[in-house]
Amino acid sequence: MNFFKVLKATFIKDIKNYRTYKFSLVGESILSLIVIIFIFFASKTYEDSISNYLSRYGNNYFMFLFTGATLMLFISRTFSSLPQIVGSAQSLGYFENLIQVKSKFSYICISSIFFPMIQAILRVCLIYFCSLVLTENMIEPNNFLELCFLLIFSSIPLIGISLIFVSVLIVYKKTNFLNSLFLMGCTIFSGIIYPISVMPSFMQQISYFFPTTYSIELIRSRILEQTPYSDLIMLLVIISLISFLAILIGLFSLKRSIEIVKKNGTLSHF
Repeated sequence: MNFFKVLKATFIKDIKNYRTYKFSLVGESILSLIVIIFIFFASKTYEDSISNYLSRYGNNYFMFLFTGATLMLFISRTFSSLPQIVGSAQSLGYFENLIQVKSKFSYICISSIFFPMIQAILRVCLIYFCSLVLTENMIEPNNFLELCFLLIFSSIPLIGISLIFVSVLIVYKKTNFLNSLFLMGCTIFSGIIYPISVMPSFMQQISYFFPTTYSIELIRSRILEQTPYSDLIMLLVIISLISFLAILIGLFSLKRSIEIVKKNGTLSHF
């Protein structure tokens, strides 16, 4: 079965599963409202202050937090979905069946990310509409569409990293805590809540090991500073290169992990 058939079948399955949870949309709406209320009141704390750290963003801490929060909420949905799917398959005892189907397991993994990505876009849209109620200091709809495109582009490196984490999960089982540690690291070191420049120099160096550092820099440069893409070529190249390498290593790791558990006879162990 080719990739597009797997993608279609997986997408239809995910939609049917999503429809069985009647309060999913209500939950997403409540989450979006909570997030934007937090951003609104947190930014109020610094509304009348002037900070050298935020000067390049016009001292607009609301939009600084908004872009950071949307990135983390977006990638947390897409990045965490694959380890959750594989972890559930292991705990419920049907992981071996996924490996033995005619379709490549890598096709199943990658196709499983598409519906969560649509959910992530919906989540960001809800946050945007909620923010329009609370503040007039918001980006225009055309800039918001560009933001959505940049979020999708920025999430590509996380797909490869997610495949690497899944490979570790397949071999060692019960390693979902690694996802939380990685997302926590992204939040702390990538300048999501505060500018990287406020951290000590050695911590600033650590930030460059997280792809979200480049992603949020790209997003804020375009959406908040309106920097032309011609001046952002280096960032685009770095994110593209990380995406290519991460997916390549992720696919190799996935193949290798399956070979290891088959050899060890631990494919169905949990």
